[in-house]
Amino acid sequence: MAGAIFDGYLCSAEYLLYGPTPYAEVLELARDLRATAERSGARRAAAFARTLAGEAALLSGHLDLAAAELVEAGAEHRDLGSGAGEAHSLQRLAEVRLAQGDDAEARRLLERALPLARDSIVAKHLLHRVFGTMIRAAAGRPEARAAAERAETMLGWDDICQFCSIMLAVPAAIACARDGDLDAARRHLAAAMRSAPVWRDTAWEAGLAEAQAALAAASGDSDTALARLQWAAGLFQQVGQPLDAERCRRALGLIAREPAGQDVPARPRSLAGQAGGANSSRAMLSGSRNDRPEP
Repeated sequence: MAGAIFDGYLCSAEYLLYGPTPYAEVLELARDLRATAERSGARRAAAFARTLAGEAALLSGHLDLAAAELVEAGAEHRDLGSGAGEAHSLQRLAEVRLAQGDDAEARRLLERALPLARDSIVAKHLLHRVFGTMIRAAAGRPEARAAAERAETMLGWDDICQFCSIMLAVPAAIACARDGDLDAARRHLAAAMRSAPVWRDTAWEAGLAEAQAALAAASGDSDTALARLQWAAGLFQQVGQPLDAERCRRALGLIAREPAGQDVPARPRSLAGQAGGANSSRAMLSGSRNDRPEP
């Protein structure tokens, strides 16, 4: 029963986090839920609520609050014997450390989270998140691509959640494009686009645009790459995710400074792409509802 509750919590909470609800309201909801759970003696629900608060703080750019909430949430889940909850908290805490510039600590947290996620009843939800963050935390382009390949070897044909799969597919597409494996990048982008319908009108549309930008840049189409990144930055800013918006703006600057047809240098977790050439990439970039005007 606990596994089923956590299963439902993960997907519905993530939709709340990436949807139209302002993060201040999500934080208030999480605090109210935690207070109610504590009064009722529902410790598992209280730990869930603390994780939710940490996630909302992370996405809205309040890193100190996010770290405090997620450290406590991880400890509470561990005390409850909830490996799934602990893995989720560790994965989000790793994202906080990445945002704070401590990539090595992020990787350490993710290696702790991975076996917990793999052995949990909700592995098909958690593994996509853990591996997606591993890709972003990788020490370089080859390591990021290797993390994407590691994910593919571990995930089975039935380890798919239409909601959660995008959390791996987007960073995997970006990593493979940046390391020059355009076939793999297109494959991961196609997986992300299969998840896209359930994420309509959410911040994950901006994430998809980032992946499209990486593939466009790697295919030598800098105009499309710039347009997609500009769109993504605008949407991230509109939905209240300033760290993601700033990441896109940094990638925009890198592409804009490079002469046409040249590789784009970037920090390991940057979402800029590699130059190359493949007309078939344009087919992957067409038909997206992300063509609506920039927010």
